[in-house]
Order: sequence, then structure tokens, then C-alpha cells
Amino acid sequence: FRPEKAESFEIGLKGLAFDNRLSFALAAFRTTFTDLQTNAFVGAATVSVVTNVGKASSEGVEAEFHFTPVDGLQINMSGAYTDAKYLQFPGAACIRAGCPTTTAIVGGVPQTVSLISQDLSHTRIIFSSKWSGTFGVEYQAPVGDYVLNPGFIVVGRSGFNPSTNNEPLLRQHGYAQLDAHIDLKPANGFWTVSLFGRNLTDIQYKEFGDAVPLTTGGLASALSRGRQLGIRAAVNF
Repeated sequence: FRPEKAESFEIGLKGLAFDNRLSFALAAFRTTFTDLQTNAFVGAATVSVVTNVGKASSEGVEAEFHFTPVDGLQINMSGAYTDAKYLQFPGAACIRAGCPTTTAIVGGVPQTVSLISQDLSHTRIIFSSKWSGTFGVEYQAPVGDYVLNPGFIVVGRSGFNPSTNNEPLLRQHGYAQLDAHIDLKPANGFWTVSLFGRNLTDIQYKEFGDAVPLTTGGLASALSRGRQLGIRAAVNF
């Protein structure tokens, strides 16, 4: 297959406000992909292969804010709106419900026949969420000769489809995931001990999905990890 190419344009603004306690970045972007590489059916093939399927575009706006209302406390926020879609994607694998149909003349008689693929042109790109964002808080407080640093971050996104053929049964709904930590280190920062929790909301979302080979209508999806708790130690030198 041929190389994939991308042409990108971006315009934005970065700045500081409130005596440098607020930093922000705003941006609008557009990327156009040509000779997009992805899995698709080629000709009369019965399995999908990596091939060039045409064009795709991704455009949107994003914003990022970091606010320090008082010394030691930082509030971080980000958000994005993304419109990502295939502009040309013929030959995609069919969904479980079946392939599109067409009318063909067989022996002089019109008959309805099923195609071996579907056209995903003008549909959303795999893994693409329309909305996404984060919200987090970090705080550093001196405790004697040490520094205590608790914090958390919430990461959220709207629904997306993790399958290469836009299978509706594999669509992932929107979710929000909570991570948190509490760090302890000496004032000189030579070492750090942390207690952390990832995905405290125990969300298990689909990271990828596809048809199961050698089955009739079988589907499979790979799930993300559930809740994780741990202790981390680090030394800086």
C-alpha cells in the first residue's frame, strides 16, 4: 500500500492573565488525510487487509487553561470539539446485520443481491469522539520538612466506535474516568513516595472491537483495565 499523507493547518492564541496566575491556549485546526491507510476489503477478498481507502478529515477547536488562585493550588482544564470523518472509504467490511443490497439483472430478471462490502464515506472515523475534556486539581502544602502533594484528574469523552467497520453493536458510550494521587517528598525533592489510584470509577470501556474470524456474526472487543491502586517510589538525581 502507498504512504499516507496529511496536510494540517492550525491557528491559535496563547496568553497569560490575572498577574500570570492564569495561562491559556486556544486553537482551531483542520487536517486532511490522503491515501488513508486502514483495514478494508479489496475486490472479491473475503478477509480485510491494510490498504489505502481514500480521504479523511479532522477539524475542530480545543482549549486549555491552568489557573493558580493561591500559591500551591493549581486548577487545570481542557476541552475539545472534533469533527473527524471519512471523506472517501469504499470497500469497508460489512456490519453484523449484513451488507448493503443492490439490484442486479440476472437472466434478464431484476434481483436483489448483497454486496460484499459497505461504503463508510461521510461517517465518523474510528475512535473519534465529538467531545472530550479534562478537569484536574493539584495542591502542594508544606508539612514540616516535607511537601504533601494531593491531586486528581477527571478525563471524559463522548461516545465513539472502536471498530473498523462502524459496527453499531460495538459502539462505546461516553464515560468519565477519575485518577487521583497523593505524593510525599522532602523539601529538596530528592525522593518521592506516592499512593495512586487509576480509573477509580472502575469504568471498563471498549478499546477496540472487530468481527471474530471463522465465525458467523461473532463480535469481540478488548476492554480497558478496571480500577488500579498502587504505590510508587522515585529518586531524583
